[in-house]
Amino acid sequence: MNFEELFNRAASKFEQGDIFGALGDVAQGVIQPIEIAPLHYELGNGRLLLLDYEGAIENYDRAIEIDSNYADAYEKRAEARNFIKDYQGAIDDYTQLLRLAPNYIDIYEKRADVWENLENYQAANDDYNSLISAKPHDANAYQKRARVRRKIENYQGAIEDYNRWLTLEPNSIDAHYERGYTREKMGDYQGAIDDYKLLLRINPDYSLAASRIFLVRVNDMEDYRGAIADYTELIHLRPNFAEHYYIRGCLQQLLGNYQAALADYDRGLTLKVDFSLYSSRGVVYYRLGNYDLAMSDFERAIDLSPNLAEAYVNRGAVRYTMGNYQAAIADFDRALILNANLATAYSSRGATRYTLDEYQSAIADFNCALSLNPEFAEAYSNRGVVRYKMGEYEEAIADFHNAVNLNPNFVEAYFNKGVVRAQIGDNLGANEDLQKARQLCLENTNIAVNQKIIDLIIKLDQ
Repeated sequence: MNFEELFNRAASKFEQGDIFGALGDVAQGVIQPIEIAPLHYELGNGRLLLLDYEGAIENYDRAIEIDSNYADAYEKRAEARNFIKDYQGAIDDYTQLLRLAPNYIDIYEKRADVWENLENYQAANDDYNSLISAKPHDANAYQKRARVRRKIENYQGAIEDYNRWLTLEPNSIDAHYERGYTREKMGDYQGAIDDYKLLLRINPDYSLAASRIFLVRVNDMEDYRGAIADYTELIHLRPNFAEHYYIRGCLQQLLGNYQAALADYDRGLTLKVDFSLYSSRGVVYYRLGNYDLAMSDFERAIDLSPNLAEAYVNRGAVRYTMGNYQAAIADFDRALILNANLATAYSSRGATRYTLDEYQSAIADFNCALSLNPEFAEAYSNRGVVRYKMGEYEEAIADFHNAVNLNPNFVEAYFNKGVVRAQIGDNLGANEDLQKARQLCLENTNIAVNQKIIDLIIKLDQ
């Protein structure tokens, strides 16, 4: 069989998927006295399909040695080099290919991808410019250039690309999402929210966009009421999605709108039996003083998630408030078995032990809470109260001082520090702390505590 027959048979086998058979025929042809570049090229393609990248490169090398203008060999060698992360070699091959075939436009995209691997984003941007110049209606090109522009912080350029992409594909979810995310990076928070909302009108089930709306509105803008309005819109789009009611309920709860929060949690629970909904509703009932309903919700939450430590902390808090201290401690113990790093469980158990006059055990629990979370202001304040009861006045003052340093609006810590200072005869310092507590109470309209502070200030002045 002559060379031409071997080559044709190899090509036929290759098209039929008989890679090994094709390689055998190609290899037989290669050992003929006269070497032909296409034989090495086809052998390289076979090895590339077999993931033998180094072997494929050897064949492409030989093909290019035989024919230095073999454009396809440069392209395939670049592909193989890219697989073995020889990015600069791939760049060199694509560059040579563009010299040989300047109208081979898709090579700009391939070379840009490699420039990105090398983190040379400006070079990638230049290649995408060339690609878009030749293919101005290619949405994918705008998407990729926008990604590169975002990496070099050319956010306005990225927005322009997303706009162009959306003129080509108006209902593209990816375009709306990425433009929204870019607007976040620019600080255009309302623009970002608007993009996410447009996306959700196209696809109401795209939960990631709803999450971004929450994060932008709450974390970046600190606009809880705006977030409630956002989720009201989302509920209109998807009225049977329990998670939206849950999030709006949490926002209402943060603002102290407990009845509105309860309504959302109730509605959510009609749609989905969910631990988070029961747990959050239980917290609202607890804050409203409806301990029986709170207990019922926390017990339901535990039934649904019996291995979640926070559920036992919540039930323990209700039992503590209802005066069932031993049961409360049992809940906090259970929480710590499930999660030994839960600072709130130690702090809550410490407060319960203090109520039972177990001062040393309470101190040990507060110490554990603070070792886990050194910025736990309430644990400092609670430990300060125990130390005051134990007659350790200076240590108590130090704890209250740490508490107010961590939380400058901690009324009770200022008040308690003032009480202890008065106890040791430091009336000037006591007045300073009590006046600060009174100021905070006035700002927060806490009338009962405010009157208590006024009475103590008057007493100290006598």
